[in-house]
Amino acid sequence: MKKITIFLLFSVFTLALVGCGSSSDKAGEADLFPFGDINDKTGYVNLNGKVAIEPQFDFAYMFRDGIALVSVVQDDGKSLFGYVKGNGDYLLKPQYVAATQFNEGLAWVVEDGGYPKAIDTKGNVQLEAKDVLRVCCFSEGLAAAWLSGDLYNPQWGFIDKKGNVVVEPVYREVAWFSDGLAAVKADNRWGFIDAKGNMVIPEKFSHVKSFQNGLAVVSGPSSALWGAIDKAGKTVIPFEYNEMEADGDLFLVKKGDKTGWIDKSGNWVIDAPGCMALPFAGAELAAVKNEDCYWGYINKKGEVVVDFQYVQACPFSNGKAIVSEDDIWMSIIDEKGKKVSVKSSMLYSYGGRRYPQNEVVESLVSAYPSVQNMVHTHCENVK
Repeated sequence: MKKITIFLLFSVFTLALVGCGSSSDKAGEADLFPFGDINDKTGYVNLNGKVAIEPQFDFAYMFRDGIALVSVVQDDGKSLFGYVKGNGDYLLKPQYVAATQFNEGLAWVVEDGGYPKAIDTKGNVQLEAKDVLRVCCFSEGLAAAWLSGDLYNPQWGFIDKKGNVVVEPVYREVAWFSDGLAAVKADNRWGFIDAKGNMVIPEKFSHVKSFQNGLAVVSGPSSALWGAIDKAGKTVIPFEYNEMEADGDLFLVKKGDKTGWIDKSGNWVIDAPGCMALPFAGAELAAVKNEDCYWGYINKKGEVVVDFQYVQACPFSNGKAIVSEDDIWMSIIDEKGKKVSVKSSMLYSYGGRRYPQNEVVESLVSAYPSVQNMVHTHCENVK
């Protein structure tokens, strides 16, 4: 068996992160993880620790819709982006100065001196967005687009997959559509609009996260604490939590020194032993961190199933999770804590933030090469 050296790109997060929006349920179906070798080149390894695609890229993202975004640094020091398939063949060789990952079967690319174009998973151009300054990945058929204004007063709206403006650019900030609604901000407060641009929930919240299963985690309007509202804007869970994150039918919360999960009625249903926890994210086990700063895993009864022994740990996906015992070497374990792969170091996990029903990448690409490409990957669901 070939010895593997794998580079860790890992970020254990607290609950105070921005929530993810909706996405295709099939996004991120590949069972490959990016990894780096001793020459700082990146390839892909499978869940058994075997090299699937040899290291050859300068950076590589997770697979989405069967395609992965990769970049290669040129002799002049600039990065060009392209796409590879699961067998390692290029779908499109690195040729773009900016690009996003695929979402809902489309990705945005920008050629040198050009404007954003949406391509499908066969590499065909489906849309040319000549009138947008920046654009986000599609979610529920719509893409947030910066259509007018300037850097000091950007005006965002939404376009459909034909390039039609369906929500006029009147917002300073917007999020993606999820559960039929999108968060928007015109002045200093957030509200929610529907796909026709109607203001469904008035702008009165200081911070918001996208709707999931009919509820959205929000803070305010007069408090920094978090609670949850329904699609009518009615408070369903009172604003009394220091941190709060939707986790399937539950909410992972922190109230004072107490961390755990509550249900949609606000009832405390699972205690997290220790000081920090990660969402179940659709799995049967959740990673929790004890007072000695070691990670283990509990089930939905709050019972410790995998002992506290790891300095880093990711959520489970398809019965496997990435863990580290010494902050250097990584292993893949099953739900009983048994190692199912060779010991590996430097394994990319993207923080392990996964919401199977809610996965989306927030990616902005500029139509102007002089403006640096911005690609924000909040979560990756590896199935």
